[in-house]
Amino acid sequence: MTKATFLERAIAYIIDVVIVGIVGGIVGGVFGFIGGMVDSDGSSGMAAIISSIGSIINLVITIGYFGYFWTTTGQTVGNMVMKIKVVKTDGSILTWGGAILRY
Repeated sequence: MTKATFLERAIAYIIDVVIVGIVGGIVGGVFGFIGGMVDSDGSSGMAAIISSIGSIINLVITIGYFGYFWTTTGQTVGNMVMKIKVVKTDGSILTWGGAILRY
């Protein structure tokens, strides 16, 4: 089993970050819009709370994205494009615990 180079890993990660970033941008936009509608004058602080909820959701989506792919196929979309796989030292697929630790 050959190891991926730094450049291969970096390109795969950039691809994944673009995918997660697009989803995160949509989620952030929706929660930003909702926060602006709920707290239009900025006096109650609800916009900050709603924005924080959006950030937490984005974190869950990001961890879920990497965790799901690493625990099912060992490859995120970026890894598939670059033909690399994330596995344990024995060649087996990561567990959720291992994926979260790796993340």
